[in-house]
Amino acid sequence: GDDILLVDCWIQFAEPDMLWASCSIPDISFLLPYKKNIKGLVITHAHLDHIGALKHILPALDFPTIYATKLTVWIVKKGLEENKILHLQSFVEVNTDNNDLINIWDNFKCEFFRVNHSVPDCCGVYVTTPGGFKAVHTWDFKIDFAPEIDKPADLARIGEYGRKWVTLFLSDSTGSTRKGFSTSEKQIGDTLDKIIAHHTKGRLIITIFSSWISRVQQIINACESYDKCVFLSGRSMVENVAISKELGYLRAKPGTIKKMSPKTTEGIPQEKQVIITTGSQWEEFSALSRMAEGKHASIEIMAGDTIIFSSSVVPGNERSVVGVINKLIRLGANVVTKDDREVHTGGHAFQEEQKIMLNLVQPKYFMPIYGDLYFRHAHKNTAMAMGMKEEDILLLDNGNIVDFGPDQKVFKSKIKAPIQ
Repeated sequence: GDDILLVDCWIQFAEPDMLWASCSIPDISFLLPYKKNIKGLVITHAHLDHIGALKHILPALDFPTIYATKLTVWIVKKGLEENKILHLQSFVEVNTDNNDLINIWDNFKCEFFRVNHSVPDCCGVYVTTPGGFKAVHTWDFKIDFAPEIDKPADLARIGEYGRKWVTLFLSDSTGSTRKGFSTSEKQIGDTLDKIIAHHTKGRLIITIFSSWISRVQQIINACESYDKCVFLSGRSMVENVAISKELGYLRAKPGTIKKMSPKTTEGIPQEKQVIITTGSQWEEFSALSRMAEGKHASIEIMAGDTIIFSSSVVPGNERSVVGVINKLIRLGANVVTKDDREVHTGGHAFQEEQKIMLNLVQPKYFMPIYGDLYFRHAHKNTAMAMGMKEEDILLLDNGNIVDFGPDQKVFKSKIKAPIQ
């Protein structure tokens, strides 16, 4: 019919030509005349590049109901509460361990399934409509058989969808150029455990994304094993850890985790201090950036401190990140990145994991999504190497519209959504 279902709500770092802008958000002007038709907004996980624009977009679209897993709902609620609009928003909390079809009004039945990524409680969605259209949408995923917090991806359930004849498969292309399998979180945890065990001089400062709760758990586990304290620096880090502890996603003994301040570190030897901080992408006002500038209220970088970048650089941020590393080295710090030690693995599937997912879903049509054309084209090549016909792979640009007829035939519309 005329009903609309939305998936995720992006924010991204500003492009180089967006002078003075810190980020960009989706252009939804083409949706505004149809906002009464929007029946729901599915949120797949709690990363900023999937929820960051909600505070801007929800009021403009009259607050469509959000469908998401428990941790995602709570992190979204925190952001809306800060912007004083939480009371206007309704939520439906979904459970990936149930295979119930959730009715989103009359035209959409959605089933949420578990996938692994770099934040807990991440999901994909299986969507069916009365006309027989069936779609599987993974969003960000990897296949990790030894995740730190989550259960492994529900591959059996995904295989069941494939046996039901899937019309369209939409899947993450970010790791498409990388051969083999992505590194398991267990290997990263083992490396961090060794670093924390053998660190005997200065403070150990580990910078990660604030949503990487599984990495926080690995650091907590190691610190508890070697009688060290965890200090949190950065507002989003403190808030996400608090939410994760409250919901039971994060476990720690009393006294292991403290908020970073001169008072909480008093009397604790520097070699016993492990500081988890935000700022891996050199966000201007992040905790790590303030340390590098000598402007942090609680931490002054000194010779002997070791700083670990347990993160990847977002494409386009390379110069900024190298700039902050230079400043930290000038202050006397020892800097360790994933090029030096195995201190980070990404959350996106490599080619062999993509092949597993394609083989399970066995779609009629495949749409590589998420990533530059270079990555999406590589994902297309992987699908063709597995036997998919080129005409059944939809390689689109932002704003393109695809129509599926009642006979399941597909064509690209001549109309394009006007997005900036």
